[in-house]
Amino acid sequence: MKLEIDCIRSILIELEELDMGCYGLEFFQKSCKKYGETAVIYTFAKLAEAHYVTADIGMDESGYY
Repeated sequence: MKLEIDCIRSILIELEELDMGCYGLEFFQKSCKKYGETAVIYTFAKLAEAHYVTADIGMDESGYY
């Protein structure tokens, strides 16, 4: 998958609007709507890999990330 710079920007803007805390994918609806959930999850994984965010990406019981 290709990392989209505009998706990174969109996520960081949405993240900036939130207070410090733990948030699920449902808090990033603008980014998900524009880029798709798969791209947003991938982007979060790359942001965590680069230490820009702290993220725990895993699946729930239903297989949803």
